[in-house]
Amino acid sequence: MRYSKDSTAEVIRDYPYAEPGDAVVRRNTKEKVERVEQKTTALYEITVKRQNKKVKQSLICCIALVFVLASILLCRYASIYEMNYRTAQLNSEIEAVNIENNRLEAVISSESNVIDIDSVAQNELGLQKPQPYQTVEINVEPVDEYKLNSSVQSGSSTEDLTWYEDVVQKVKDFFGFVDYK
Repeated sequence: MRYSKDSTAEVIRDYPYAEPGDAVVRRNTKEKVERVEQKTTALYEITVKRQNKKVKQSLICCIALVFVLASILLCRYASIYEMNYRTAQLNSEIEAVNIENNRLEAVISSESNVIDIDSVAQNELGLQKPQPYQTVEINVEPVDEYKLNSSVQSGSSTEDLTWYEDVVQKVKDFFGFVDYK
């Protein structure tokens, strides 16, 4: 440290400035400059490595994301393919059943000839046509179910029912339920 000539003893730092003709000082300065350059290049290399590392990490993340998305798409297409295969298989089964139904309908229509049925019944099974005393005529008229329900209800007395049974009966009547007792 050097002190100035003026009073207060201020501290002035020594800088390694080379004076002309001073070889030792020049060598020290050169070494310091080289060290600074080495540190600078080392710092630059570290910075480049960090940047390369970040780029590699982001690239790996992008590749992983693309891989995941591609896998999802492949799974969806595989499921769609499987559903199409099942649909085609079911359509072929439906077609086979329809062909079988058509064949059976043709067999039934060919075997359901009334004359053939009558001859088989009389000759092979020993059946006979009914005699007049064995037949009974029944008059079948269309019946209105609402009138039937109301007539069935009118036969039962509502005076014997409690209030909640009466409500249940009215709900049954509304929905058309018939009690067969």
